[in-house]
Amino acid sequence: MSETGADLGVLLTAASRAFWERLSERLHQAGCREVRPNQDYVLRALAGDTMTITALARQFGISKQAAVSLIDDLELGGYAYREQSQSDRRVKVIHLTTAARQTVDATDRATGEIAMELADRVGEDALRTTCRVLRAMVDERGGMAEAMSRRSQGRRP
Repeated sequence: MSETGADLGVLLTAASRAFWERLSERLHQAGCREVRPNQDYVLRALAGDTMTITALARQFGISKQAAVSLIDDLELGGYAYREQSQSDRRVKVIHLTTAARQTVDATDRATGEIAMELADRVGEDALRTTCRVLRAMVDERGGMAEAMSRRSQGRRP
């Protein structure tokens, strides 16, 4: 196998860890608490609008119990709260706190900065190509939603 192929899995894992370490450092510098990758996915899903536990579970392809656990963690961290639905007393609606919205904004800024720094090091064309290759890998396995679902459930393809 070529040098590239033999190292691919190790490089992808190491790059992911390096990215999350840099992002955590930037969030800390911005005064935000650390966010784990699975929490980041949920925060981004909720940033656009409120959502119910059932809808969150459906979007990520996880059980309602797993969704409740994710939201419990976010509540403990001060990132989310639940409120009874106006239209159905049995349903709880998840809302992001101001701290969560600030963290999402800080994450977006930090991610952009990290990408710009990387582009400065390797060139914009190389970075675009890398992103295109990574998207192709994810798309081959069912797209981002499916990949996040497998990750959230701890499932392997």
